[in-house]
Amino acid sequence: MGRTASSSRSRARRIARRLWDELGASHPRQLLAALVERYQEHDVLTYASAISFQTFFALIPLALFALGLLGSLHLQEVWQRDIAPEVRTGFSPAAFGVIDGTVRQVLERRQLVWATLGALIAVWKVSAAVRGVMGILNRVYGAAEHRRFLRRFAVSIALSIAVSVLVLSAVAVVQLGPLMAQALLGRSAAVAVAAFLARWLAAIALLLVAVGLLVRFAPDTTRPWRWVTFGAVVSVGGWIGMSLIFAFYLTHIANYASLFGNLATVIVVLEYLYLSVIAFLTGVLIDGLTRQRAAHER
Repeated sequence: MGRTASSSRSRARRIARRLWDELGASHPRQLLAALVERYQEHDVLTYASAISFQTFFALIPLALFALGLLGSLHLQEVWQRDIAPEVRTGFSPAAFGVIDGTVRQVLERRQLVWATLGALIAVWKVSAAVRGVMGILNRVYGAAEHRRFLRRFAVSIALSIAVSVLVLSAVAVVQLGPLMAQALLGRSAAVAVAAFLARWLAAIALLLVAVGLLVRFAPDTTRPWRWVTFGAVVSVGGWIGMSLIFAFYLTHIANYASLFGNLATVIVVLEYLYLSVIAFLTGVLIDGLTRQRAAHER
C-alpha cells in the first residue's frame, strides 16, 4: 500500500516536472507569434468549422443513446428528479410537455432500439469529425496520409467510439457524481467537497485520455505515449471553460419561450462547438511547438 502511494506521488512529480519544463521552454511572445503563423499555415479555423459542424449533427443521436441507456438501466428517475425540473424552467408549459413526452417515450419504450440506433448514427457522425481531426493533425505534424481508405475509416470509427465514451463518461461523472456520493456516503459538507473534487479530477483525467488517443492515433505518424502534456492541459482546460460558459448561458440567459430565443440557442451551440474545437487544436499546436522548442534548446 505504501509502495503504491509512493509510486503514485513519484509519477505525479514527474508529470508536474515535465509540464514545467515544457512551459519554461515556451517563451510567451515567441509562442504566440509561432501560434498565429501555424494557424495561417494549417488553415486551423477552416478545419475547426468542418469538425464542429459534423459534431453538431451527432448531438441528437448522442442524446437518444444516453436516454435509451438510462431507460435500459432503469434510471428514469434521473430525468424526472434531476434533469426535468431544470429543463421546465426554460420552456413554456406546452413546449416542455412535448419534450417531456418525447423523453419519457424513449425512456420507457424500446430503450434498446433507441440506444442502438442513437449509438450507430452518433458514431457515424463523430467518425466524420475524427477524419477531419486526422487531416489537420497530419498537417500539424508534417505527416503524409499513406493509410488506405478502409484502414483510415476503421481508425476513425474506433477513435469515434473511444472518444465518445470518454466524453460522455466525463459528462456523466460531473452530472451524476454528487448523486452517487450522497447515495453511498450520505449528505454532509465533507462528502460534498470530496465529491466535487473527485468528479472534476475524474472528468479531467477522462478528457486527457481522449486527447491523448486522438494525438496518438489520428495522425499517420508515430507519436509518443504521453497523456498529460502542456498542450493537452490547454485543450482540456479550454474545453471545460467553454462548457461552463455554455452551461451558464443555457441556465441563466437562454430564452426558449420565443422563436428568436430558440434560434439564438442553436447559434450558441454551434459557436460553443466551434470554440471547443479551436481550444483542442490550439492545444495540439502548442504541444508541438513546446516540444520542438524544448528539443532544440537541449
